[in-house]
Amino acid sequence: MRSLVTMLHSLETRAEAVGMIKAGKTIKDVSKAMDIAYRTIQNWWDRSKKGESLKTKQRCGRPKILSKRAKIIIAKSVGKRRQSTRKLAKRLTGKGDRCSKNTVHRY
Repeated sequence: MRSLVTMLHSLETRAEAVGMIKAGKTIKDVSKAMDIAYRTIQNWWDRSKKGESLKTKQRCGRPKILSKRAKIIIAKSVGKRRQSTRKLAKRLTGKGDRCSKNTVHRY
């Protein structure tokens, strides 16, 4: 049974699926053989026919604001006594990583 979570397939998998269709298999057969949704294979095939790349497209949404350094600092502070999210956010803001206590809490 397939999960409802979006799966990221490698470029090789996408190319293999398109190659199987070019070799004469139907989208339905490829879908069953690779255990990938029919519509996903169909999207790859349509992009291939248009001459577009099979690479993953840029996703929309708000970009991440925390740097790797800030994430490491937050990870190290987990479990330390007397380290509130508000204090940690203030400390990070002082070091140049602008973030709120809610952002610290999410990580």
